[in-house]
Amino acid sequence: MTHPLTHPLTHPLTHPLKLALKLLLTACAGLTACVTSGVDEPEDELFIQGSSLADDAASLRRYDAVGSALGAGALAEASGRWEAARLAYHAVATHDPANMRAVMARTRALLASGKTAHAADLLTAVDASNEPDPQLLAATGSVLLAAGSHVRALEHLSRARQLQPSSRNTHHQLVAALILAGHHEAAVEQLAGSATADLPDHLLLPVGRSAMIAERLEAAEASFAEAARRRPADAEPWTELGRARLLRRNLPAARDALLTALGLEPNSAEAFVLLGHVRWLAGDAVRAGRCWQTALLNGAPPATIGPLVELLPAQTPSHAP
Repeated sequence: MTHPLTHPLTHPLTHPLKLALKLLLTACAGLTACVTSGVDEPEDELFIQGSSLADDAASLRRYDAVGSALGAGALAEASGRWEAARLAYHAVATHDPANMRAVMARTRALLASGKTAHAADLLTAVDASNEPDPQLLAATGSVLLAAGSHVRALEHLSRARQLQPSSRNTHHQLVAALILAGHHEAAVEQLAGSATADLPDHLLLPVGRSAMIAERLEAAEASFAEAARRRPADAEPWTELGRARLLRRNLPAARDALLTALGLEPNSAEAFVLLGHVRWLAGDAVRAGRCWQTALLNGAPPATIGPLVELLPAQTPSHAP
C-alpha cells in the first residue's frame, strides 16, 4: 500500500508574488518616513506649496515636483493603475533620488505589475548603497522571494533577523523563505517555542506541510488544526488535518476531519484517497475499496490507486465514506 507520506505535498506556499507584495507592504511600514535627502521636514511638507520655503525658489520647485509626483503615484495606486504609479514614483528620482518613500512605493508598483526582477534589482541596489537596515533588508528579501531568488532572499532575511530579532514580521518572512527554498527542517526549527496561534493565516498550511515532510507530525497537526479553526468552511485545512492525524495513527480523529472535508468538497479525490487509508488501517477493506474507487472516479491518478483497487473485491462507489 502506498504510505500517506508518499502522497505529494506540493505547493508549500501558493501565490508567492501575492505573498511577497503582502510582506513588502508590512516590511516597509516603518521606512516610508525615511527621506535621506538631508532635509529634516516631515513627509507632509512634501505636499505643501509652502510659504515656509518661499525664500528658496529652487527648493520650492523641487518639493513641489516631488509632492506632485508622490501624490499622482498614490492616486494611481488607489485606482489600480500600477504602471502609471511606477512612472510617477520614478519621476521622483529626478528630483530626490534618495527619497525612500518613493523607492518603496516604486518597488510596490513594480511588484503589483508583475515585474518582480526589476523590483528585486531596484531594492538590491538601494540596499547595497545604504547602511544595513533591518526593515530594508526584510523588504528586499521579500521581493527576492517573489523573484524566485530564494538563496539571496534567505541572506537578506537572516541579516534582518539578526539586526532586529524582536520583529515577528521578519521572523515569519524568514520562515517563508526557508520553506520556499526547501529547508523544511530549518523552517520548523525556526518556529520552535513559538505558538501556532501567532502564525499568520498564509503560513499555517505551508508550515504544517513542512512539518510533515520533516516528520514533525505533532507540529503539523497543530498547524493544520489552527488553519481549520480559522477557516472552518474550507476543505483544504480539514484534508491536511486528516492526513496528519492519519500519519499519527489517530484514526477516529482522522476520519472525522476527512468526513468534514468531504462535507465541504464532496468530490475531493484527495480526501477519498486518505479516507481509504483510514478505513484500510481500521480493518474495513470493503469501505476502503469504495473510497478508492470513488477517488478514481473523481480524478485520482490510476497509477497510484488502481493497484489498490484491484486487490479488493468489486464494490460500488455509492456511499463510499
